[in-house]
Amino acid sequence: MNKRDYPSFGWWIEQGATTTWEQWNGENSRNHPMFGGSLVWFYRRVAGMNADPSRPGYRHIVFRPVPPDSLTFARYDKETPYGEASIEWRRTDGRFEMTVQVPVGCTATVWVPGARSSDSVSTDVGRAGRDKNLSFEGIRDGYAVYEVRSGRYGFRVE
Repeated sequence: MNKRDYPSFGWWIEQGATTTWEQWNGENSRNHPMFGGSLVWFYRRVAGMNADPSRPGYRHIVFRPVPPDSLTFARYDKETPYGEASIEWRRTDGRFEMTVQVPVGCTATVWVPGARSSDSVSTDVGRAGRDKNLSFEGIRDGYAVYEVRSGRYGFRVE
């Protein structure tokens, strides 16, 4: 995804592309969904926003970014049937910050990367447990896991 030489998505951008092309060299259609599947990687893995298949339609959202070392930020938002859902994360000066937006009437599981313990994560509402809309569920695979209700939440890992 980071390549800038031929053939690559980066090379298309270098050529001025704003859509995916049917062929790497730009021949034929320049608005073609053939390579669109790989673009899903950006919002499902890098940004980390996914609809929960057991509760379809974004009634429950899973935010679990997998930030590559080569990126310092990502943002994705989507208009769901219940309103806008979004995630933005940023890595600066050894700190990881993430903000999620959960639409009204929906819930989410939020996986905050880089956590070693519950004490290594701070939220914009203070410690988990003080807010009935935010519940700390534990540390799993290097992520602090939270269950949240609708609203906007900020997380920071030092």
